[in-house]
Formats: sequence, structure tokens, C-alpha cells
Amino acid sequence: MPTASGAKKRFWIIEDMSPFGKRRKTASSRKMLDEGMMLEGFQRFDLYEDCKDAACQFSLKVTHYHCTRENCGYKFCGRTHMYKHAQHHDRVDNLVLDDFKRFKASLSCHFADCPFSGTSTHFHCLRCRFRCTDSTKVTAHRKHHGKQDVISAAGFCQFSSSADCAVPDCKYKLKCSHFHCTYPGCRHTVVGMSQMDSHKRKHEKQERGEPPAASPGPAVSLDGSLSLGAEPGGSLLFLQTAAGRPGPGAGRRGRPRPA
Repeated sequence: MPTASGAKKRFWIIEDMSPFGKRRKTASSRKMLDEGMMLEGFQRFDLYEDCKDAACQFSLKVTHYHCTRENCGYKFCGRTHMYKHAQHHDRVDNLVLDDFKRFKASLSCHFADCPFSGTSTHFHCLRCRFRCTDSTKVTAHRKHHGKQDVISAAGFCQFSSSADCAVPDCKYKLKCSHFHCTYPGCRHTVVGMSQMDSHKRKHEKQERGEPPAASPGPAVSLDGSLSLGAEPGGSLLFLQTAAGRPGPGAGRRGRPRPA
């Protein structure tokens, strides 16, 4: 089909990932290479052009290319490597984003307490002191910070079961993960994130000067008895109503029913 053929043709410009493992180039990709198309982030040096890099093994020997990305230093002499190396940087950029930084094994991260400096390719979190060599942990750690941002936006602070919240009468301290409200003068505690929104709205109403929600009236239990509220006069009103109500044995005018 034309659509599938066109999509496949655009993909082969970079690399053919067919099951047979053969790399092929289409007419469009050959045209791009023949015209000397340069991607952003690369510099080309001709055969007799000095790249002025003492560590370059291709200088004044063959036409070659340098990657101009920060702390990269990759050098190659085939233009087809340009597209593969550009893909590598795209994957790294999509991984680190703006909250992580990647350090190659050949470079020092200049952190004295980092065990991976100069020995392994690793990542540093720019929001805390987290470091790792596994790229999958970068995404997991980013989700952790995202969760903490949601908790902070709701006006709470999280404490794990191993962290002392320093609240004297907290029944969850050193027992389970819980959250304390950070609003001044508030000592509310929750154990689930779903309870934060309702408590946050309560403080927002207080800041706007809105009156608190009215307390519910007397509740009726399952056995039919009436639970009296704590409001003044509530019990007296109930007694007066009960005294004026005829009993079950009285008639319409309060006279006893005949046996």
C-alpha cells in the first residue's frame, strides 16, 4: 500500500530493522548522503583540513566528522554514523529531560562522594542527591518526585514508617506511612492521598472567610431510637415534643381506647 511503503521508506533513511538484519538504503537516503546533508550538532572536516584535536585519529588522514554536543567527543569517518549517533542523543535527551544529567564513564562528574565518577556511565538527579547507573531507575525516580509535588501542592508532608514525624501524639509515628497537614496550627493527619483534597478545601474556605458547613441534625439509629445532638436546647425540645405526643394506647382525642 502507498502509505505503508512511504512509512517504510522514511524509516530506512536511518536504519533497516527488518528480521533479516540487512541494512539497505533507498534512493532518497542515498541522495541525502550524496548531497552532503549535515545534521545539527555535527561538524565536518575534509581530508586536508586540520580539526585541531590532538586526540582525533582521523585528523589530516580522511574526511571525518565530530559531534559538537557537550561532553560527547564522538568522532567518526562515515556519514551514515551521523544518523545513528543523532538517534542516540535523542534517546538520551528524552530520558534525562530537565531534571537529570548524564555523565559518561570516561568523564568525571566532579562529585567527591559519587561512587560512579569516572568508572561508569551514570545519572544524577538535579532535584536531590539520587544517582544511578540504570536508565530505568531514572523514570521511576522522576515519578517519585511527581508524587511528592502532588502531596506538597495539597499542603501535606509525607513520613515513612521509618521516619520520625516528631509529632508527640501521632498514632501513626514509626508504624506506617502517613501524611501531616502543613497548614499553620493544623494537626490533621491522613494515611491516604485521597483524603487530602477534602481537607485542602476546608482550609481554602477558611481563608476565604466562608462559614464552616452546618452540623447534621439528630440521627436515627437502626433500632428506631433518636440520638440527641449536642446543640443547646436540643434535648429540651425533644422532651417537650415527646411529652405532648399521645401514647400508643390513646385515641384521637387522647382518650383510652376500649379494651
